[in-house]
Amino acid sequence: MAGTVIVFDIDGTLMDHRAAADAGLDSYLRLIGAEPTESLHDTWIRAERKHFTAWREGELTFTEQRRLRMADLLNALGKTVGGEAQLDQLFDSYLAEYERAWRAYPDAPQCLEELRNRGFKLAVLSNGDARQQGRKLERIGVRKFFSCVLTSDSLGAAKPNREAFDRAAEALNAPSAELTYIGDDVELDVLGARAARWQAVHLDRFDTGHFQPCVKSLSELPALLDR
Repeated sequence: MAGTVIVFDIDGTLMDHRAAADAGLDSYLRLIGAEPTESLHDTWIRAERKHFTAWREGELTFTEQRRLRMADLLNALGKTVGGEAQLDQLFDSYLAEYERAWRAYPDAPQCLEELRNRGFKLAVLSNGDARQQGRKLERIGVRKFFSCVLTSDSLGAAKPNREAFDRAAEALNAPSAELTYIGDDVELDVLGARAARWQAVHLDRFDTGHFQPCVKSLSELPALLDR
């Protein structure tokens, strides 16, 4: 079913972002003398979704969304929210803990190696900061598989906007019919890619069963692409 170029999302697809964010938050809270709770985790998740989405839609800079996320956490802790320099310093402390918890999903490296060995060209299209996303791929040991890494800030457009996929196709020098996108987010990844006339496969790690074609693990992907 696939074209010759397979393009991957990163967070939730190649790297377990949620586990890293949870572990990073736990470590950060203990560093500042606070006890991790379910309520604080919920606050952090809501803040990420709200402010990262605003950045994705061009309403905030990348640094501003980080500051607002930290400010929401401080408010939940009942702590005073300081100025920009303090918020930056606090987020950097969290970021160090988050980065220490970066791990590839166990099914990712073998899948990428098999696809590369079969002659597919592999690339990445990710909503995120180019430097951070590049570091993720290096740290989790999969950067070597990709001929091209594209991010929303480098393209000037973010998923699910069709412009992001169109610009990625241009950067990859491939027509949409030759491109297949693999991602875990239905709205951003699957529907976004299909609207741009790419093929798309939903990585349905939590077995929601909402969209086809799908795989529950990247280990299933090579066989699906052979169909």
